[in-house]
Order: sequence, then C-alpha cells, then structure tokens
Amino acid sequence: MKEKTVKTYEGEVVSKDMDKTVKVKVLTWTNHPIYKKVLKRHKYLLANIGKFEEVEIGDKVKIMSTKPYSKNVTWVLIDVKKDN
Repeated sequence: MKEKTVKTYEGEVVSKDMDKTVKVKVLTWTNHPIYKKVLKRHKYLLANIGKFEEVEIGDKVKIMSTKPYSKNVTWVLIDVKKDN
C-alpha cells in the first residue's frame, strides 16, 4: 500500500465569517508550458481553525491536508504568523 503524502501550503486569511473555519488564499507560481512566462495562480481553501482561536483576517497561516471535516473543509491550520 502507498503511504499518503501530506500537502502543506502557506497562505493568507481572507475571511473568518464561519464558526470554526477560515478561508485561506494560496498563491502559486507556474511557468507557461509554451511561452515560459511566469504566471501567478491562486486558489481559496477552507481550513479548520483547530486550536488557533485568535486568527484574524490578513494573518499569514500554514495549512495541512487532513481528513474531511465537511464537504468542502479538508484542511487544518498548523501555524499562524500575526501580520501587524
């Protein structure tokens, strides 16, 4: 059996409207396959807060993939860097 790899991303909290969940914007940089231009891509991931109750909008966070908490929430916060 294959071992599952745990994905981790760093991003910025953009919404905290839900009870125990935050919306995180993750930026990635990729090269265009033909023209080789560097493209900036982003995606929004929903992450469970876990033990980090003091997270605010604009904070830099590190998230890790985990078992599904709900239909859309499959990430959990593992580190928070305050952005003052």
